[in-house]
Amino acid sequence: MNDFDWVSEISELDHVLNKAFHFDPVAKGDDSDYETLIKTLVGLGFESEYDTPMFLTGRESVAGLFSYRDKDGNLKFVYTSVGGDDYLEHIKDFASDESIGGDIALVDAREFVR
Repeated sequence: MNDFDWVSEISELDHVLNKAFHFDPVAKGDDSDYETLIKTLVGLGFESEYDTPMFLTGRESVAGLFSYRDKDGNLKFVYTSVGGDDYLEHIKDFASDESIGGDIALVDAREFVR
């Protein structure tokens, strides 16, 4: 066994897959952090699900984005307007129905894009 065999287990998506990206404050209107996160996910092969906006306009607001692999193996991201203390539980409920599983990590979206 090679000392570096563990490296093969690291996916290029580990830093974004099964992440509950939380926006604090909530992303609204022309939010560059939101747009940067969307561009990052799309660049890695993720696709928008459930009409998740690619950019925000007007009064649209997003509390968070969840990146996951759906039950067919496709990379997806979905938004939620549910924020606050219920955010992570909301994402976990969604993930149990829609994703193939895995541990979900809460990530500060604004810190991630900087």
